[in-house]
Amino acid sequence: MTEEAEAFWRDYERSTGQIVEARAMGQWLGPGAPREGVWGILILTESTFHFMGRKSENWLKGLFTLKGRGEEEAVEFRVPRENLRSLEEPRQGWLTRLLGASFPEVALTWTTAGGADPGRGVFNVDDQQGFLEKLRSAAGRS
Repeated sequence: MTEEAEAFWRDYERSTGQIVEARAMGQWLGPGAPREGVWGILILTESTFHFMGRKSENWLKGLFTLKGRGEEEAVEFRVPRENLRSLEEPRQGWLTRLLGASFPEVALTWTTAGGADPGRGVFNVDDQQGFLEKLRSAAGRS
């Protein structure tokens, strides 16, 4: 990890007062996301699931402007960990794996503040560092 990345995560933990348990690069696909999705970072702490990204036509530029240096609109949401309800991971056939997105697609469901309709987010997640295993556990699926 670069010094800049280490400083980012130290600052994140200091500013939120939470320890990061897992993190991954990913793309928020909706509902409510722009057609091209929003690239960003998915973060799981001891008390929160957090997505932070920037709307951008260029995914690489979107990731490099997470700290607010860019002109693109920030996209950010947090879900208290105790509100996480389920993580759906659709099975993919061999053709989908071959021609589809390079990262697995998952759907996370949570209880909203009003409790009426559940919240839902669909993401493509780079799972090279085992983020999905931690998220499964947090959502009650081990």
